[in-house]
Amino acid sequence: MELQDFYNDDNDIWGKPQTFKNLEFYPILVVEKYKENLVSIILCHSKKEFIYPTMSVLERKAIYKASYLKALLIAYLFTNPISFVNIQKIIQEMLFDVCKLEEVYGCSKDDINKIIRITTNIEIDSVDALSLAQIKIIISIDGREEVVFDENDFDLIRQLILKQNAISIKRIEQYHKDMEEKLIELSKDNPPQSFSDEIFNFASLSGLAINDDKFVKYTLYQFRHHLYFLRQQKDFEVMYPLAVSGKVKFDRKINYYANPYVEKGRYDGLLVTQSDFENSDLSKSVGNIDLDKPKDGVASQKNVFIDKINKATKGQVK
Repeated sequence: MELQDFYNDDNDIWGKPQTFKNLEFYPILVVEKYKENLVSIILCHSKKEFIYPTMSVLERKAIYKASYLKALLIAYLFTNPISFVNIQKIIQEMLFDVCKLEEVYGCSKDDINKIIRITTNIEIDSVDALSLAQIKIIISIDGREEVVFDENDFDLIRQLILKQNAISIKRIEQYHKDMEEKLIELSKDNPPQSFSDEIFNFASLSGLAINDDKFVKYTLYQFRHHLYFLRQQKDFEVMYPLAVSGKVKFDRKINYYANPYVEKGRYDGLLVTQSDFENSDLSKSVGNIDLDKPKDGVASQKNVFIDKINKATKGQVK
């Protein structure tokens, strides 16, 4: 089964839940930041983050082949047994909240261990990476009726929750260790907008008050898409007249504000195009970066790290 087999895209527009195996998964509201934090801890990882330098080639392959849920649990187990216990509790809490088991089904969070059960066919803490294939993980949720999910189902649940809340799985899977370190380094001098910044930015552009009933009922999906188009419209209103007048020249295309929503790459702010790279003196000194492997975190247009390119392009980042 694929996500598109049961996912209703229109539900995201109107803030309605998605249904999978007769269980409803509700979109997170802007005011429910704590739920997004749970989702981030559990679902917003690439398997590349679960690979450690001490792992053998066979162990790494085993992690890549494993289901997301299995790789997640094993990664926390290898890191710290205490973290392993905690991550199971966070999975339970996340599912309890996004399925609204208390509001919809009248379940009590005090009984969460009875309502949501994570079971394995063997003791998972006695298994090493090479034995992952032997483990079978089942999640049972008792809402109105018992619903059972296997590991493949959890992969679909992950995709569902991320898409439903406008969290790009593409950005997550673009994770690249070296580029991530560079992104963190550059963010110290030029930090990205915080969630608070986005909230006030949205309020300023939309004219809605922070405590407006319309605003507090916004889902993350609605909020992120609305903010995107508000920014597009403001950008167009300011830039287009200047471009048409000829008084100012821009080195980028002025996008029409009604253009479709476009997801940005995880490292868009760090990258330059392949043509800039090939015209630089660094074209032969890429070292261990394989430009033909986007799966390793290098973008499809064959981009490279900005700290190397800066020396040749004098910091002109597109």
